[in-house]
Amino acid sequence: MNLTHLEVHCARAVLLRLQSRGSITIKSSDPFDVPLIDPKYLNSTNDVALLVRGLKLLIKLANIEPMLTALKQDDNPLLDHNLGKLSDAELENEVRKRVETLYHPTSTCSMAPFEDNGVVDSSLKVYGLENFRVADASIFPRIVAGHATAPSLAVGEKASDLTKESLVLDTVLPSKVPL
Repeated sequence: MNLTHLEVHCARAVLLRLQSRGSITIKSSDPFDVPLIDPKYLNSTNDVALLVRGLKLLIKLANIEPMLTALKQDDNPLLDHNLGKLSDAELENEVRKRVETLYHPTSTCSMAPFEDNGVVDSSLKVYGLENFRVADASIFPRIVAGHATAPSLAVGEKASDLTKESLVLDTVLPSKVPL
């Protein structure tokens, strides 16, 4: 089959408020030991159900005008023209088989009270460590419903302000001043 001149359209169902939660676990006290990372994709049955609903909507949209006449409908096995013939259970299998990340991992060391499993406080300082801040998307308690760049920049700006403030305090008041 010649794929050189194949024109395709791609549409995806994406979860922005997923319930599945992965984990990152430190294996040892050796800082060079790679941590154990388990994204636990589709750990929540609700996430799977929402993606199946999204896939069904995409199939429906592809089979009504104007997409119906714009798309060449055939039995090419490399394309997904036959997804509409699948049962919900088969669609769930397709969702599980094809799940992938959007490469914007967040929320691995959330900013929350320590007793709520938080890792950093509102000053971006890691609980139990002195003078160590985290200033990236990992502090978000939940993934944002959009691209992570803008809120990550805001966190970086806040970290910059906090760092400058602590440097000024150290210069003016050389003794230890809790922030």
